[in-house]
Amino acid sequence: MADQSIAKLVLEHWEAKVGELPTSSKEESDWLATLDGFTLLVEEKTKFENPERRAEREAALNADKLHAQTVSLSPSNRLSAIARKAASQLESTASGRLHDARVLWFSSVGFDSEAKNMQAFNTLYGATQVFDLDKSRPMCD
Repeated sequence: MADQSIAKLVLEHWEAKVGELPTSSKEESDWLATLDGFTLLVEEKTKFENPERRAEREAALNADKLHAQTVSLSPSNRLSAIARKAASQLESTASGRLHDARVLWFSSVGFDSEAKNMQAFNTLYGATQVFDLDKSRPMCD
């Protein structure tokens, strides 16, 4: 769990009462949040920017050079493993706590955060973008 929890900040902004779950020998969820009588178990996963890529970008920009970077938006085995672990943590916590729903909260931080969010969505939902390169037909009707 990150030192600064995005999930906790947002849930509190929505006026939820958020409590950190005590640590134990089992891997369990991070938060127990209650909003209008509805109780959520929340497991937060945060994907941070690669520090080496950040340093490369900063060095190039500080030297007044261009910097190019690509991030795949296709489903990721790494993110899939993170989601499986989070589900396991939610399941472990759920057996001993009353709750109405379980939430996997995925946050990404840094320059490529939007791409990481799309990659997480594509991983969790098996989504991909498909389009026709036939230029004789318009992309949109």
